[in-house]
Amino acid sequence: MSDKGRPGVHLVGFYSGDLDIAAGLAALTAVADSVMARSGTTGLVPSRDMEIAAAYTGGAIAAGGSPLKRARISAPTLAQVIAPGIRPLGSAASPPSDPPLMTLVDHPLPLPAGEAVTVVAEATANDTIVAALLFLRERFDPAPPGPVYVLRGATPAAGATSPVSATWTPILLDWDQPLPAGRYAIVWLQYVVPVEASSRAIAARLVLADQVLRPGTLAQATTSDIPNRQMQDGVFGVLGTFESFAMPTVEVLNIGATPSTTAEISLGLIRLTDAQGRPCTCS
Repeated sequence: MSDKGRPGVHLVGFYSGDLDIAAGLAALTAVADSVMARSGTTGLVPSRDMEIAAAYTGGAIAAGGSPLKRARISAPTLAQVIAPGIRPLGSAASPPSDPPLMTLVDHPLPLPAGEAVTVVAEATANDTIVAALLFLRERFDPAPPGPVYVLRGATPAAGATSPVSATWTPILLDWDQPLPAGRYAIVWLQYVVPVEASSRAIAARLVLADQVLRPGTLAQATTSDIPNRQMQDGVFGVLGTFESFAMPTVEVLNIGATPSTTAEISLGLIRLTDAQGRPCTCS
């Protein structure tokens, strides 16, 4: 990977559509990733040393309830101590309001280059739908000083993309305001997609023109849902950077049979430089 030495966060996904009690602890399927190679059907392999900064796991069955018994992160280096559990566990496959995110920003788990990482889970009910996300980083940079501006984007009224289930799918997005020329740091993002029958929205991530890592966030059902506080407060530092002439594009992850075509993305931005590349923190 090459991202010109810039900081950033990369979001990867795992899932199971029919985890059963009899399987015990079973490896989830890794969602094919454009940045990390896949090892078999269950592992993802970084080409450079990375860290696991946060994790989310949720599960659901048609009758409701909390069908997940436990979930772990598995990698050779981690196994030298133990396979670390993920806590807390979500009670729905799609992330709820105020989602339970295990945050490891100050004490990240190591993920050396060339090691496959996977997520294993055990269910308490048959046919459990499970989704898991790992937030990976190579380097942590705290959010710079300056005001945070919120920019909103939404799928167009016509020509919206139909996401493919269990795949990171690019979607069309129209930003509602043009940005003044300059470079911007992303310090948080929000993804809102309405709940629809057979649709289990999981996450969205950004594709940046000069950054390989793809920062992402959990899905929310409405704009009034409470986001994970730590993600919203900039605890993860700089998620990524971009120039105003190369706006981010968006790809989404859904493990439902009929993913929604409607989506809304909001970015928390800090302006780093003006059109001439001069540092700026207040305009």
